[in-house]
Amino acid sequence: MGAIDVVIEKITIPEEWLEHVIDELREKHDNHSLYAEKELATNRIEYDRITKRLAGNYENLLDGRITPELHDKYAGEMKLRQEELNDKVIALTKEDKSFLITSSYLLDLAKQVNELFEADDEAQRNELLGYILSNIQLNDKKLTFSVNYPFNIVLEQKENDPDGSEITIWCG
Repeated sequence: MGAIDVVIEKITIPEEWLEHVIDELREKHDNHSLYAEKELATNRIEYDRITKRLAGNYENLLDGRITPELHDKYAGEMKLRQEELNDKVIALTKEDKSFLITSSYLLDLAKQVNELFEADDEAQRNELLGYILSNIQLNDKKLTFSVNYPFNIVLEQKENDPDGSEITIWCG
């Protein structure tokens, strides 16, 4: 059995770990969602405050309290800030969805990596190696490589706790 085969076997998540893994991922997602909700609420408050200021700024223009140039300057700055807030809302929403998709994909991959690697599909095997390993080099007939995140954490956890009795760090 080669060095890569050993790594592939070790990063496969055993069935008995899955419940804990899913709980850890759910907790991370819940924490991320809570953060996103707070950020979205803060953004909404600021966006609404700017909308009121824009209306007040327009009233000041109509009443002649500010010049059209000053109105345009302030309105431009406030609209730019609203665009930044909208971009942040889009990013937060996308991150939340992306986190769920990526976590689910990595969990499925880590659960089946050994059997996927042993399949006859060489293109699939190469793609898996691309996700899992980097810096692959052959020097003087010796193969060296790095195990990519998060698989390196699974590997480290299994080496430190082979029976899985103290699963605590590997979910990141």
